[in-house]
Amino acid sequence: MEKVYFDFIAPLGFRHRIMTKENMEYSQNKKSYNMEYAKKNLKRIPLDVQLSKYEEIKAAASAAGVPVNTYIKQAIDERMAREASAGPEN
Repeated sequence: MEKVYFDFIAPLGFRHRIMTKENMEYSQNKKSYNMEYAKKNLKRIPLDVQLSKYEEIKAAASAAGVPVNTYIKQAIDERMAREASAGPEN
């Protein structure tokens, strides 16, 4: 007996998709593409901080309405911009 797959919209407007062979293949292709892109274009930077410091960062990021990762990246960008505008140190 062959299964029948379909899309349906649930209450509150959430869209659910039953996984089919076709969209599973698409998902695998997308996953492979994302992994390949990451290998070529991204560099992971491990960052270890004390748990208490992480909680401070997390609270600040939450207050700013952004994820911790975004908060850290913005802080780095802001510091680099400040240092660039300050000019070379003597």
